[in-house]
Amino acid sequence: FQMKYFKRYMRSYWKSPYGIRVRSYGHFALPPDRPEPQRFADFAELFWCRRGSGEFHLNGIRHILHPGEIFCYPAGSFQKYRALSDPFEYYFLTIQGPAVPLLLTMLNITPGVKAANPLPTELFDRIERKLLSPLKRDQMDVLCSAFELLTCVAVPREENSSTLSRAGQIKLLIEEEFSNEDLDVNAIAERLRMHRVSLGRIFRKAYHITISDYLREYRLNHARSLLARGGMPIHEIAQKSGFRSVAYFSRSIRKKTGRSPQELYGEPLEEK
Repeated sequence: FQMKYFKRYMRSYWKSPYGIRVRSYGHFALPPDRPEPQRFADFAELFWCRRGSGEFHLNGIRHILHPGEIFCYPAGSFQKYRALSDPFEYYFLTIQGPAVPLLLTMLNITPGVKAANPLPTELFDRIERKLLSPLKRDQMDVLCSAFELLTCVAVPREENSSTLSRAGQIKLLIEEEFSNEDLDVNAIAERLRMHRVSLGRIFRKAYHITISDYLREYRLNHARSLLARGGMPIHEIAQKSGFRSVAYFSRSIRKKTGRSPQELYGEPLEEK
């Protein structure tokens, strides 16, 4: 018999000499009326959905996690998530250390939602058995199991690989060229030689957001960062964030935050 809601959590304090360690492991089933505490995290965290669905927020973008998918929070991000279904059951793994960003980059594990292979429960079981062991050989086994888990994430399911590859190209193009004011759905479709409707369907299936919404939120979040930093004229912030005019930039910022760029200038960002 298994309880409807539960939290199984383990945390290791092993000091790894290799620049990376498995910080914690967990298996949760949560109700939809109690969101998890919001926090800044100096570690990367990966969530594997087993059943139900959950809502995750990252850089102002809302993501929905379903079974057969994983969600990745990179190190240094603000974590905000909650259950949508009753219950939302998932496994998670946190990894910490200076080598983590490079490892995730090499494996092409990007922030957000990604299709994954079937949930590798046997690897989680191996981690659970040895995570709290003080023996170096057991901690090395934990690291090996974690690397296998990351490989499962890095190699998506075969039937979704072409879709994810194309969606990833769209996402990368936006993140590299968002400052170009001429970049929009039509320009992206032309660049990738695809019909805009097909392109939009692929992107929404992979990331649960439209291309236009993702581009707009990315530009606004970049602009908010520049406004908080200060030291740059507002018209230049608008230009570097991909807005055609200061007036349009001001309207967009006010619509998102309820305040003008001048009011936000030099004010530190606060996650809510």
